[in-house]
Amino acid sequence: PLGEVGKGVFITGGDSRPSRLINSTVVGNAGPDAYFSGVVEIANSIIWGTHSPVTNTVSARYSTFPTPVEGPGNSSAPPQFVDPIQKNFRLATGSPGIDDADNAALPEWLSRDRDGELRVIDGNKDGNRVVDRGAFESGDWAAFLSIRRESSASTELRFGGRTPQGVFLDRKVNEQAWVE
Repeated sequence: PLGEVGKGVFITGGDSRPSRLINSTVVGNAGPDAYFSGVVEIANSIIWGTHSPVTNTVSARYSTFPTPVEGPGNSSAPPQFVDPIQKNFRLATGSPGIDDADNAALPEWLSRDRDGELRVIDGNKDGNRVVDRGAFESGDWAAFLSIRRESSASTELRFGGRTPQGVFLDRKVNEQAWVE
């Protein structure tokens, strides 16, 4: 029965064209974390829980599983999330998943992470820009400030950013008078 397997993700791939799970994080499910059938490719992902999801029809690379899975760059080292109790599954500073995935597996359309931040940054500060494993890219505080003068009488000020722990701030202030 469907309700007993794959409560995190359920993927069936075709024989000629595989389904793909790329830069995804699947954790904290009531049953098995994933169920795959058919041809499925997993890359740069974290599937972490009590059951290993892999069958003989799955190819995986640069991904993290709770038990060893054959494939280039795969790991069973704990991913070290920021705060899994609070469901913050971003990678904590020092996580083995930071800058440890495969840039070639990242499609162009997936250039931003789950928070909307750019992927492929140098999260561990070693001088190399490598994509992280999972749905979130780690890195230092990313801040922005924009000032847009809408007219001589109206201005919009917007500021915000993201911390390495994933806390995001985005504020917008509209002023009717601009002081120069």
